Amino acid sequence: REVFEFQTKEISAAGVFLNSAAQIPEGTRCQLELTVPSDTIKELTGAQSLIKVEGTVVRCTEKGLAICFDGECEILCIRAL
Repeated sequence: REVFEFQTKEISAAGVFLNSAAQIPEGTRCQLELTVPSDTIKELTGAQSLIKVEGTVVRCTEKGLAICFDGECEILCIRAL
């Protein structure tokens, strides 16, 4: 198990592309915690959103990783510090 910190390039309901030079093999299973900054969410709730999801690396290039999400994800709100 390893922990990495990345910035997303693209995100959708189906998956995410992460900017990274790390070479993670296709087929690698991942657990992701994505913090989604949103002024609207923060203004309404005083929190930032957090998406917890599992997925699989489906592509790895010199520019980054494409991860396909599993069918279910959990969206949480956490208090801003």
